[in-house]
Amino acid sequence: MKLMSLDYEKDWTPLDITLDCGIKINSPAHLDGGGLNYKTNIIKAIRNSGKEKYDRGFEWCAGFGVIGFEVLGLGLCDHMVFSDYYDVAIQDCYNTASNNNLTDKITGYVSPAIENLPEEEIWDLVVANPPWTFDEVATSKDYPDPNMLRILVDQDFAIHREFYKNINAHLTDDADLYIIEVNKDPKLIMLAGMHGLNLISIYNTKNAPNGGVFHFKPRR
Repeated sequence: MKLMSLDYEKDWTPLDITLDCGIKINSPAHLDGGGLNYKTNIIKAIRNSGKEKYDRGFEWCAGFGVIGFEVLGLGLCDHMVFSDYYDVAIQDCYNTASNNNLTDKITGYVSPAIENLPEEEIWDLVVANPPWTFDEVATSKDYPDPNMLRILVDQDFAIHREFYKNINAHLTDDADLYIIEVNKDPKLIMLAGMHGLNLISIYNTKNAPNGGVFHFKPRR
């Protein structure tokens, strides 16, 4: 498997932030695909319909892990697993854990696909802010920075297809999935349903007026 690396030498503004839970994150801004804007929406959705506390959570398309760390820091789960396509993203997750004395509370995987993750990884909570754009003709001309092309564009739903095809094998019977999407494309619901997930609700959000937080549960 070829691991992808982002260019740290680019002139990107660094992020130095403190989450609502108190966890401090210092990371290159180009690792944020929108999680900072949408993490509060996912937290609200969990508190509206989820459990008071989960055992082992998972953040898909984690970037520097802002959603997962917020969930972890607020005490909504005991352990958080992060996965991302880029090695520097997962290294940043480990750096954040180390700087906040949370090393024993996280696990990270550099992987472009759920199917590459260990079979023994089982989660009762999944959170995610995946790529937003599904335009089949999106090219490097539209997104001249190849990093942003990968972070923002999921051509023909390829990333989503792989996720929904393989995620159910990693879920407990009563797991909850909270995924922020910026549009309510019916294909997203169809893909989830084809692979054993039921849509419970879509929580509308002001910062994604055409989308929302999709809440799924496994069909057992």
